[in-house]
Amino acid sequence: MSLDPALVEALSAIRPYLGDAVLAGGWAPRVYAELSTASRGSELLTTRDIDIVLPRTLALRDQTLDELLTQAGFSCELRSVDALPVMHFIARRDAPDEVEVEFITAASGSRDGPIEVQTGLTAQAVKFGHLLLENTWQVSLRDLTDGALDGTLSIPTPAAFALNKSLTFLRRRDRAKREKDLYYIFYVVASFPEWHDWMTEDLRAIAASRKSWVRKAATAMARVGGDLDADGITAIVRQRPDTAFSALDDERFGQYAISIMHTWLDMLRSASATSEPR
Repeated sequence: MSLDPALVEALSAIRPYLGDAVLAGGWAPRVYAELSTASRGSELLTTRDIDIVLPRTLALRDQTLDELLTQAGFSCELRSVDALPVMHFIARRDAPDEVEVEFITAASGSRDGPIEVQTGLTAQAVKFGHLLLENTWQVSLRDLTDGALDGTLSIPTPAAFALNKSLTFLRRRDRAKREKDLYYIFYVVASFPEWHDWMTEDLRAIAASRKSWVRKAATAMARVGGDLDADGITAIVRQRPDTAFSALDDERFGQYAISIMHTWLDMLRSASATSEPR
């Protein structure tokens, strides 16, 4: 296994905090593809943005995350002029393999926005971020990086990742990001059939304490994934990479996307129907 060097560079920079961090966003499916024996990988969307999920309060370990990234050659860019700005850390600026790190965390309520998680460091608080922090899979960094890094990397479980995307896309204002969320759901369910039973069981465990979220996701999926003209299916067809499912024209690919989204909907409905509150 060998992760993208840009991702290894970012993870190496924040190594003292990897025990607190969860790799999410478009890089999580890339790690899934490395861990799966069934995935072909060519269906992945390309991204250079690295989303790292942090707890709402991050204990200091000798140096702050800001200091570690700066020392590693990342420059901080403020994306807002608010009292608490949105911070992005960029390396290899203007190069083909430019990489950008953004920190996110779980919102305490329904409102999104930056909060200070460590002195001098803000993270974008997002609703449903709890799913990414609370439902994780620890994998070997030594295996993933061919020995370049030791320790473990936390990623969301596939079920938690897809559930988060099933809820987050509803809140997106940017159409492209909304469509990418839907494609990521499709990709995870389509590419890793060997994990379907695990995903169903994981959803049931999540629904035991967050049944309303699972039900909300099921309602959303039923609305956007029912037929070829549904918003979710047209979004998945538009986001399909050129290398993905090349033997299928758009109509046949759309039909396949419907079947995959129905599989995901069945998982969500099963989980919300069988779970009991704790």
